Amino acid sequence: MFYWSWHTDGNANWVMPDGTVANISEILEQYPDAVRDRDHAAWQNTPEGGVYWWDEPLFGYYRTTDDWILRKHAEMLADAGVDVVFFDCTNGSFTWKSSYQVLLEVWHQARLDGVEAPQVAFLLPFSPTDGALDQLHELYTELYKPGLYQDQWFMWEGKPLIMAYPEALKTRAGETAAMKFTATQAFYTINATCPSWGDNIGSLTFKLFPWNNSYAESVNGPPVAEKRIVDFNDNEKIQLTFDELPAGDYIWELSEGTDVVGVWKWTDSNDPVTSYFGGAQVNGNYESEIAYNPDLDFIPLTRGTNHVPVGIGAAPISQQLVDEIKNFFTYRPGQPDYVDGPSRNDHWGWLEASPQHGYAPKAEGGFEMATVGVAQNASDATGGHAGGFNTPLTYGRSYTKSEGQNTDPDAYLKGLNFQEQWNGVFDIDPDLIFITGWNEWIGGRWFDWDVQPFAFVDIYNAEKSRDIEPAKSWGSNGDVYYMQLINNVRRFKGMQKPDTVSAIKTIDMANSDSWADVKPEYRSYKGNTLHRNHPGQGPELVYTNNTGRNDITAAKVARDDDYVYFYVETENALTLKSDPGWMRLFIDMDRDKSTGWEGYDFVINRNSPGDSALVEKSISGWEWASAGKASYTVNEKSLVLKIKSSVLGMAIGERLNFEFKWSDNMQEDGNVMDFYVNGDVAPGARFNYVYTVNWTVDRYHYPELPQGTNHGLKCEQYAGSFDSIPVFNELKVINTHYLQRIELPETSPSDMALKYTGFIDVPEKNEYLFSLDADLSARLYIDGNLVVSSENGQGEQSGAIKLMPGKHLLRIEYITKEGNTPSLNLLMESTSISKNTIPESMLFKYNVLPEIMLTFKDEQNYFSEIDSVVIVKGEDADGTVDAIEIYDNDELYGQETASEFVLKNMEAGEYSIMARIIDNDGAENESNRLTFEVRSAFTVPGTILVEEFRKGNNVVIIESDDFDGGFSIKSTYGAADYPIDVGESGVYQLTFRVPSSTRSAIVKVKINGKEMTSVDVGNTGTDEPWYDVVAEITLSSGIQIIGFDFEGRITLHKVDISMASGINSEVKNILKVSPNPSSNEFLIRSQHPVSNIVVYDLLGNVADRSSQKESRFVSSIGAGLRPGMYVLVVTGQDGSKQSIKIIKK
Repeated sequence: MFYWSWHTDGNANWVMPDGTVANISEILEQYPDAVRDRDHAAWQNTPEGGVYWWDEPLFGYYRTTDDWILRKHAEMLADAGVDVVFFDCTNGSFTWKSSYQVLLEVWHQARLDGVEAPQVAFLLPFSPTDGALDQLHELYTELYKPGLYQDQWFMWEGKPLIMAYPEALKTRAGETAAMKFTATQAFYTINATCPSWGDNIGSLTFKLFPWNNSYAESVNGPPVAEKRIVDFNDNEKIQLTFDELPAGDYIWELSEGTDVVGVWKWTDSNDPVTSYFGGAQVNGNYESEIAYNPDLDFIPLTRGTNHVPVGIGAAPISQQLVDEIKNFFTYRPGQPDYVDGPSRNDHWGWLEASPQHGYAPKAEGGFEMATVGVAQNASDATGGHAGGFNTPLTYGRSYTKSEGQNTDPDAYLKGLNFQEQWNGVFDIDPDLIFITGWNEWIGGRWFDWDVQPFAFVDIYNAEKSRDIEPAKSWGSNGDVYYMQLINNVRRFKGMQKPDTVSAIKTIDMANSDSWADVKPEYRSYKGNTLHRNHPGQGPELVYTNNTGRNDITAAKVARDDDYVYFYVETENALTLKSDPGWMRLFIDMDRDKSTGWEGYDFVINRNSPGDSALVEKSISGWEWASAGKASYTVNEKSLVLKIKSSVLGMAIGERLNFEFKWSDNMQEDGNVMDFYVNGDVAPGARFNYVYTVNWTVDRYHYPELPQGTNHGLKCEQYAGSFDSIPVFNELKVINTHYLQRIELPETSPSDMALKYTGFIDVPEKNEYLFSLDADLSARLYIDGNLVVSSENGQGEQSGAIKLMPGKHLLRIEYITKEGNTPSLNLLMESTSISKNTIPESMLFKYNVLPEIMLTFKDEQNYFSEIDSVVIVKGEDADGTVDAIEIYDNDELYGQETASEFVLKNMEAGEYSIMARIIDNDGAENESNRLTFEVRSAFTVPGTILVEEFRKGNNVVIIESDDFDGGFSIKSTYGAADYPIDVGESGVYQLTFRVPSSTRSAIVKVKINGKEMTSVDVGNTGTDEPWYDVVAEITLSSGIQIIGFDFEGRITLHKVDISMASGINSEVKNILKVSPNPSSNEFLIRSQHPVSNIVVYDLLGNVADRSSQKESRFVSSIGAGLRPGMYVLVVTGQDGSKQSIKIIKK
């Protein structure tokens, strides 16, 4: 798990100028316009950078030095099955030591308390930088070499793993600051004033040497005093104290700085001392004092009026130390890119766009690791590489490679991207999965990036962020990603088989020893009721939480024919039962999360108990009604409840199969997220303990009550050559079959393993005998119990099991190998069933839900009424598709029986389409949702608004500076198309409104993809910015798609399409008019001789004319026109005509 320990030091101190914590989601909700304005008042004139939270975590704007927070993280990550966290140290030389030191100590204590807290490793910069060298030196010398917290080191190939480039390791001399001074008498202490740049973090080694001829000779001798100063306060006068030293010449030296530390220097000091940096004498002198008595009355050695800080960085690194560090770790350099994959065999990744790569190939096949991310700050526009997260169409939480962006309002809660990544990594099946991430939360606002007016690179909002840790504003959905994490980790790692419950037993309420042999014992972490009192973000915010009270450590359940007994134990004596929220028990009797409050059907002790405890049943959510009473006993550190089975709705002899949870000191009744924050709960978060009785008193196995089953068995196939039945959880499924009976798949290889899973539905309470025979080896399990095995070709073997009527879990494991004739036979019999194969009617499996997906036929801005819009594709892996229903805005739009079809020729309007698929067994599933618009075509004759293109390639919409304003499009070798509805067939005139240009630029005109004509819209001079270019095209009536391919750099304002009348197509494009519009006359340029020119007003009246003839130019037309729009008609000497609209200003 990628873990951010950077919520500390300077990052934790930053707030907005008004003292508030910068929450991007809150800022943009209150000031939506701020997203487009870098200088909006909402940003309070903050400079580039800063510390912005995309939202508030469930636990507040915390620091990662808060032991209360770190303990919560230890338990949550352990409960999720996380084995290791990787600290983000990819920036500069920061290791966030102030955090990892506290974390390691808190997690060490958590481990002592029974928490399997994750181990730790560090991810350093993504190249062999000097900062990485500093980090490697610091981590090795200050953490690993001293052997601190060894049980928390994450080991790989027998060594601590570090994600770093070993090439960063090299020798260096290191930086030192030193000052020679004269002690005029015996002295006891010296000091130097040292900055740590505000965070009080960093270390220096302070040494004192007798002066011996030169700087080098002096510091190469043994020091008379030495001390390592660790994490000193900013601008502290760090001291070196020693036994009395005689008067004389000395030199002190500061070296081996870590983090950002240094020493102050007077630039104008002329005191009788000599200062050095890196062994060379420097101007000015360091701030230093001397104490000539044991009472430490300091006297300045230097004075001045102007001082500056001098940084003391990197410690010296010898070749011996380089070799030590290089040999100590297992190195796995980090690969930063989201798309490129590994470029060296030892690369490990941290985050990728789907589909992910496998990293570090193994000699025996497979990969060491692969990545899973919640979301990626990348987009198609960046080629999947990193960019600003607030860029449009980045791969947020609701994006998938397979289906694109889900536009449902709550899509960010669905974990679509996260699940697609999990599904991808299951196919890779690596040894380790690197998950990004847990608690990033913060980022800066950057001005010089790929997003304007500013970029939030790694975090932005609920959709565009990648934290799994619960978010406060999401309410009861705050932990959806945490629960999704848990489900997928369990799928990857598997789960331990639950302990078997004890036989029935009546508990003596007065005798605690009565519980001694009751199993299982449900354990809960001790030590997690610590109180909170720690600063949060900024200088003013302080978090306190004193709700930790009764530290629950263990629980048990027992039963007899009439009662269910609950036992709970705490680390210390229980508090008074009159305390609010005291020791509540929540029970989910039906294990159905849709009933009760968050699935809990009953609560005991919602109100403090009196002579008896009140049992209440949920009527609706957190609305409870009395169901009965329970007797109870308190014995110092334990509480026992005795509840009549009938009060819990259980009939005598009915199987017990329920979940339960203990809670103490809940603060917000009805808020399930309170389980994460306040008091103590057992187990933690949303987890429940499960109590399941598997057999009757006379040892007949209870049936399962599976929902959503159909006939058949699931058969998973595994490749390999096996001599014995393998551990299937460690293998990769290569094929899945759905069979109606116990048989071998038709396409079975000679070497393979098969695992059949499902249910056998037995008709009556009876003992059933099963006989199993296989060519090599096979085993039969029922309800998790091995019933019979036939190993190594030993022939038919038999075994019996007692079963109650109903469906029982069935699993068959089978192997065969080359040279054998594959065979698998299973027979059953009982006192009422003759020995025979198991009939199909008795075999069931979970019905595989049919799947359905909607995809756009093409990616475009909108669709026309003649477009194919949505591809609907459904399938049922274990059956057939019965029907697919299409819904628009949740109202039935249509229904099909085909499994794949296309929605097309849809009426104009806005659509929000989803589909529901039903299979032949009645199982249903829903598709993703697509939101889109179908627009009416532009009417012809009429005007095409060019900014409203249906599909565009390399087209940008800009504000137009033509006289009528509006918008234009700009394209360089791009294309755009538009739906048009032609009223009647005929020859039409296309008038392109373009700016003046001295270039040649061609527009190819297409109808339904077929090129019809081309137009040169350039070479017109630069007198005025806009003019019209005319062409002709033949159009058929009806709706069609007109497309324009732009060959060159072209700006287009609009396209008018009108009926052509008396215009000779041979002279098209030979006439240019400029300026147009004009406040005086119009200049006409023609490539052919002109006979006359007539200007008509819009009523058809002649407004001006000219018969002046020249081969290329005719001037002085229109000078006396009144302002308005006119049509200019030019007649060539060959009788051809061409018309152009002109505007007189």
